[in-house]
Amino acid sequence: MLIYAVLHLTGYSRFGTESLNSFRKRGSLAAGHPEAEQAHGIEATTGPPGQGIANAAGMALAERILATRFGEIQVDRNAYVVCGGGCLTEGVSREAASIAGRSGLSRLITPYEDNGIAIDGPASLSFSDNATLRFEAYG
Repeated sequence: MLIYAVLHLTGYSRFGTESLNSFRKRGSLAAGHPEAEQAHGIEATTGPPGQGIANAAGMALAERILATRFGEIQVDRNAYVVCGGGCLTEGVSREAASIAGRSGLSRLITPYEDNGIAIDGPASLSFSDNATLRFEAYG
């Protein structure tokens, strides 16, 4: 929902109140998992839960490689991904976070929101990890 609200507040006309009110409904422009082809302002489509972390880790790794090649002054940016509790139930998120930590990708910024909901119901049915401790362990 955050990306749709930000697009609305910054004037992207396709994300008016009507689009926001139809959040996560079939056929809605604000479907819940944004698709890059649907609207300007959405730079990457991530697909299933956990893929956004992998996508952002790849962007942060690319930033590191470019900064090494061209210098920090030429390449100075962060990669951001909003990570939800459902994302952390997927193995790809663990692998991507582990690579990011091992590589010291300090420009990967990952705000975490845990609303206790997964795709198939309450997250407590399938997820009991301490996300803070897990990410501290990854470095």
